[in-house]
Amino acid sequence: MEELKKYFQKLKPDILITFGPDGEYGHSEHIVTGATVVDLLLKEGWVDKYPLYFPIDKKSDVIQGDGNSYADEKYLNVVITYSDSDELKSFEAAKCYITQFKPEEVMEWNETATADKKNTKVFRRFSVFKGMNKDFDFKK
Repeated sequence: MEELKKYFQKLKPDILITFGPDGEYGHSEHIVTGATVVDLLLKEGWVDKYPLYFPIDKKSDVIQGDGNSYADEKYLNVVITYSDSDELKSFEAAKCYITQFKPEEVMEWNETATADKKNTKVFRRFSVFKGMNKDFDFKK
């Protein structure tokens, strides 16, 4: 946690993107990574300083049973459009994770994404209610 704190202070990012509580598709290391970032932001009071976004799929875009997490569209805050060139760069970068992915898996993702051609990704922003209530009724 201290090393991550030093890294944020050194880089001073405009925004942060990490995995949400679902770990994208339930991956335990993704869950721990996202939880660590959220914990640090809450402990240091940095929620506004470093806006945090979680990538997520729209419920309407997920094939039931494929293991991917999703959210109802009313909870999604940002949609980013990217170029075909950006997408190809991401697949090249994924090849660096040789302990995680086989080259043929990356090629399969590339073919699937190329066929899809949406070139968008949606995110939900991490937010917290500020202030103190004397009960659990936050609608007041």
